[in-house]
Amino acid sequence: MKTLETLQRKINTAEKLFATVKTMKTLAAANMKQYDKAVESLGQYHHTIELGLQAVLQDVDFSGEMLQDNPVSPFSGETQQIMAIVFGSDHGFAGRFNDDIVSFAFKILNETNIEKDHRVVICIGEQAASRILYREQPVEKLFEVPNSISGINPLIHKILLEIESLRINNQHLQVWLFYNKPAYGTMVTQEIDMIIPIELTKYQVPRSQWPSRSTPIYTIERGKLLSALIQQHIFVMLYGGAAFSLAAENASRLAAMQLASKNIEELLVAIQVEFRQNRQNAITEELLDIAAGAMAFET
Repeated sequence: MKTLETLQRKINTAEKLFATVKTMKTLAAANMKQYDKAVESLGQYHHTIELGLQAVLQDVDFSGEMLQDNPVSPFSGETQQIMAIVFGSDHGFAGRFNDDIVSFAFKILNETNIEKDHRVVICIGEQAASRILYREQPVEKLFEVPNSISGINPLIHKILLEIESLRINNQHLQVWLFYNKPAYGTMVTQEIDMIIPIELTKYQVPRSQWPSRSTPIYTIERGKLLSALIQQHIFVMLYGGAAFSLAAENASRLAAMQLASKNIEELLVAIQVEFRQNRQNAITEELLDIAAGAMAFET
């Protein structure tokens, strides 16, 4: 039978752990809100960029040329190479957050039949990187996960530099983005976005109603304006993937902490019940010893 001192230490430890989990739940919930707001604001900006592309490309003749827009289609071009950008986490306590996104990414990559030495993997987060390495896939670059909204911009600039350096020698490069996305409550789904190449012809068909009755015009040279819009489009896609991933990470951590909190509460109740029973038994034994001593003294 466990001693009262041992049980008391377990109770103290469980209470401290419960307080830690409660703090992590609060932080995860607060972080989710700020990243959700960032995603909402980004959606409005992305809509503006799409309207700009629609205005610039409405009368462009692509001569039947259409860039590939199916992420699971076989590669075309002389060099079959892909850059996979995988958003994970640096810290644990997030359930299957990293396992699910890595499994999803490899499922898509393996469907292309592209060899591992033709894949350039950029990973954000040590937890995801360790799972990728376990699958014997080298990680070209590993970046830390931003701790706040302000840290997303510097990360995206680093990723853009990596993309540009690889595209210099490979014009047929495809860039895919893998990330987790909040679904409902604390549920998370996996997403893939094609970053490069961009299907420009789809913007010739109005994707949304123009906000005014006036025909859109522009005074900047078409090539420069189109280049700027494409750069912003790529930036928004990467930024969105980062923001969604961070929101999903905190949603997963919140779910994990909620489950941990429930388990700790159940464990704490069980230990407290055992502690009270043992204490009552100890008191009863002491009373019996006193009674037995008194009876012996009387005789």
